[in-house]
Amino acid sequence: MVAILTEANYISTGCKLRLESLINALRKKRIPFCEIFDTCPRDVDGIFVLSADVEWTIHTIKQLNQNGFTPILISDQIENLPGCIYNGVNSDLSASMKNLLEMLKSHNKKCPALYAFNPNSISDNSKETTLQSAASNLFDKIDVFANNGNLEECYNNFINSEKCYDSVICANDFAAITLVKFLEEQHPQKLKELTIISCSNSAISEYYKDKILATNTNHEQYGRAAVYIYEALKKHEYVSSMTIRIVWDFEIKKKETTTTNQKLDFVHSADTFYDDIAVRDLLVVDKFLNTSDTTDRTIIKMLIRNEPLEAIASECFLSINAVKYRIKRLISASGASDKNHLLETITKYAAGF
Repeated sequence: MVAILTEANYISTGCKLRLESLINALRKKRIPFCEIFDTCPRDVDGIFVLSADVEWTIHTIKQLNQNGFTPILISDQIENLPGCIYNGVNSDLSASMKNLLEMLKSHNKKCPALYAFNPNSISDNSKETTLQSAASNLFDKIDVFANNGNLEECYNNFINSEKCYDSVICANDFAAITLVKFLEEQHPQKLKELTIISCSNSAISEYYKDKILATNTNHEQYGRAAVYIYEALKKHEYVSSMTIRIVWDFEIKKKETTTTNQKLDFVHSADTFYDDIAVRDLLVVDKFLNTSDTTDRTIIKMLIRNEPLEAIASECFLSINAVKYRIKRLISASGASDKNHLLETITKYAAGF
């Protein structure tokens, strides 16, 4: 039996896809597993950790180490965490960011900027470090516009800069989409001149592919690689640790266990990225796109057109109560505050879905 521990605040599409990849790989290998939250069972012989926040990751791994566990960490950047012993799968950010900058250079881009990078994120810190390192031979130092929980402030700092940027590398899709929205409303000509790249590929990015160049982060490979590490370490006891790096594509490619149950305590994350209203609204839309089926989407489209429940029920071959139940379930699954909030955010960010 192995256990899976996911950082509670790590709720991005990338986390979901990596978790699905891990579970699918475990099932294919017929390896029993359980998902854990604050307690590690004494009878597990391996723990997989999925996380993004630096402080949470270090704190959690240290606790696991103290109780005899060497976890397999799945994250964007997992190397050299101080005081931690672990194996892992991480993004090959060094190679990926180098490829990204070389792609920009080949398209005659001369002044890129890094946009909405989160100082509390392992991934964003590593992206910034590797981009700056790779840029030394291709560009001057790249300006960074940090997101401290307020994307509008980040945008204002960017648009009021004295430099004239010809490309923007965004930390993720939510940052890229809000940048597009701000530019559409305030500086539409600037939007036409900029090459906007997002360092992720969530479901909602498909609706902006004419304005945003999204990376393919190959999430399906992370779980497979993590299970490979688990099996290799069990088979080869002389191997003390393993790290596998996954490179991104661009469209422009036996362990000791504790003898008792272990209660974990978690530090409060200082990550303020999800405090931004626009980001929370985008999460609502992204969750809707990932959890809805064809009938759900038909219901939402008809609600946006203000069609009555009777007409919706007839179109979907459902009873009115069944339609009401689906609407209630969609509101809950997406995290929207109510029906109007769900319809408004979908209309704003994914019109024509």
